[in-house]
Amino acid sequence: TPVDEARRFMVDCFKAAGTPDDHAQIVADNLVEADYRGHYSHGMNRLEMYIRDIQGGMCDAKAKCCIDKENVATAVVDGKNGLGAVVGKFCMDLAIEKAKKCCSDEENDGDHLLQVLKNEYNATTERSKVMKILTIFKDWSFRKIQRHFPSATCNMIKIAKEVANEKGILSDTTPKSHPSLQKKL
Repeated sequence: TPVDEARRFMVDCFKAAGTPDDHAQIVADNLVEADYRGHYSHGMNRLEMYIRDIQGGMCDAKAKCCIDKENVATAVVDGKNGLGAVVGKFCMDLAIEKAKKCCSDEENDGDHLLQVLKNEYNATTERSKVMKILTIFKDWSFRKIQRHFPSATCNMIKIAKEVANEKGILSDTTPKSHPSLQKKL
């Protein structure tokens, strides 16, 4: 078919520029898919740009992604200046794998993760750690947070929401790090 021929042509072009076959297949599939879905600005017309970038050393077509830092649910990936579609696929596959490990099929509704956070919350006496956990739920209502975390006071929840909105979730909520909170705590 014409689509198969276009894909083959792109793979051949990438391979001629020194791209490994598996990487060439990934990028060609992305370009064909973009054209198929009507996103022509990100389709086959980018082939020449990619080839020039590879030949000019702007990206490394042979790059292998590596994980710089990770935990059970997240990872920091270094794409090593590789082709975006290849790096993106690596990251997406890794995210899916981590999601499957975090929550089994019976726990796919997030209850397992919530229970892990509740257990961590209840097991710690360190106030800053408790507050960091509460920042995760900044979009929940006060009532919903108190239903799941009964020992959380309204003041604790208010401060956690303020910190999360100002600094992001899992931010440090100690008075030293947030002078505006010194008088509130």
